[in-house]
Amino acid sequence: MGSYRDSDSDYLHESSQESDGVRRSKHPEIVAMRASIAKRDDEIERLRAESENLALENAELMDRIEELYWEFLSMRGVEKDDVCGSCNGLGVKTYASTSTWRRGIGGQAITNDVCDSCWGSGRKSVTWANLRKLEDER
Repeated sequence: MGSYRDSDSDYLHESSQESDGVRRSKHPEIVAMRASIAKRDDEIERLRAESENLALENAELMDRIEELYWEFLSMRGVEKDDVCGSCNGLGVKTYASTSTWRRGIGGQAITNDVCDSCWGSGRKSVTWANLRKLEDER
């Protein structure tokens, strides 16, 4: 799908003894460059089409991931309007240190543990046993 065509500029102009005009011949380097550019134009067009297809596939996959996420939360008994904002309904979250929900001194390691907002239920309206309170009662 190249956009370049033969034109007068693709020819070398050579002086001629003839009085009626100029003799023209194709210059091989210009012809080769034009062919190379046409191939690159075709490749660019192919890559654009491929990029558009990949963007559509990506959007479809993201939609499917969203569906599966809500299906998973539904299996846990978490409804869309009752999702814990801290753990996004998973009941587990990532803490920046090993102290997790205990809030004590912790090491420098990213650690997964039970959510300290819903205590594992994944719901903002119903929380499970508060482990901090249970630990304080011991």
